[in-house]
Amino acid sequence: MKRSTPLIAVAIGVFGALAGGAFAHSNPAPAAIAAVGPLRLVYPSDSLHSRYFSSCSYAVTGVHSGACVRGVVVASYPLKANPELGARGASFRPDGVLFELYRAPTQQPVATRKLPPPVSLADFHAVGRGMHATGEQRELFFRAKGANYWAIAWVGKHASKSNRADLSRLIRSMQLVK
Repeated sequence: MKRSTPLIAVAIGVFGALAGGAFAHSNPAPAAIAAVGPLRLVYPSDSLHSRYFSSCSYAVTGVHSGACVRGVVVASYPLKANPELGARGASFRPDGVLFELYRAPTQQPVATRKLPPPVSLADFHAVGRGMHATGEQRELFFRAKGANYWAIAWVGKHASKSNRADLSRLIRSMQLVK
């Protein structure tokens, strides 16, 4: 599969307008923008790290037909190659936070929930059922511009308040680009 290099733009200085006010620091840190299809995320590049990925692995896509996905992982710690859930580089630190977003392969059932603006961590659902549910990993399956998207958030049990706040702001910054 041909890999493409996604556009990453880094804006330095005042970036409140880019994030729609998602970050309110007295001394704004450099901001980075990650893009997955028509979706954009804005995050502080001094405290969060990102890495794009592309995978056709069933462990990542959950689809046996050889479907492929492309996305981005943003975390409070440096990421290895192939950082996506199900891949060999995936790591979840108990003292960190992680966010993964990718366009899901076409499959049934189709997500009927449209991207609810603004998105918050409260929109995500706990992974697992009953007694095996975890508060650390949460997910959101939604539809945007005719495509299905999968978002996964990981909040380590010992993540700092500032890391949790960065994750919340990152999720709230997610918006459709027209």
